[in-house]
Amino acid sequence: MSQKQNILFCCMLLFTVIFLLAGCGGGGGGVISVDITPAGPLTLTINQSQTFSAMVNGSANQVVHWSADGGNITNAGVYTAPAIAGTYHITGIADADSTKQTTVTVIVQPVIISVDISPSGPVSLTINQSQSFSAAVNGSANQLVHWSADGGNITNAGVYTAPVIAGTYHVTVIADADSTKQATVTIVVQTTDSNVLIQ
Repeated sequence: MSQKQNILFCCMLLFTVIFLLAGCGGGGGGVISVDITPAGPLTLTINQSQTFSAMVNGSANQVVHWSADGGNITNAGVYTAPAIAGTYHITGIADADSTKQTTVTVIVQPVIISVDISPSGPVSLTINQSQSFSAAVNGSANQLVHWSADGGNITNAGVYTAPVIAGTYHVTVIADADSTKQATVTIVVQTTDSNVLIQ
């Protein structure tokens, strides 16, 4: 074999190797990474839910495996915060490459409950006069409240009846969701109906 033939053979062999290597590497995809939305850090309240989504870059396999070190997360990425406040983490792991993952920080805060009473008072009534009160519990789906009065009478529906003795009294409403949360309105009971004012 001549020198020219040797050179030509070597070139063809090298070309073939490069072609084969290129063919083998072409179907492997790019560098795999995982993006989570929302990226966080995220603030939730106790038992609040949040839906996360993930995108796997560099692979046609978009399957992601979710995990949480506090609370619960479904296969669809729906996270429910735990009943204890604190800092937790949501992790999405690529099915295409289990070494590729992304973590989102979730800060879980306690629910702040407060109670509003209407009318807020002070309320002026005459002896035996009635007045309806309503209450709203902020920060909870539980709107149940418990009424009490240190003079006169109030029903579970918030209908107050003034006592037969003039004086200053108080109506209190307590949130069923948190018995430490309450609101109080002052009632001024007069002997006559003069200057009766409901504020």
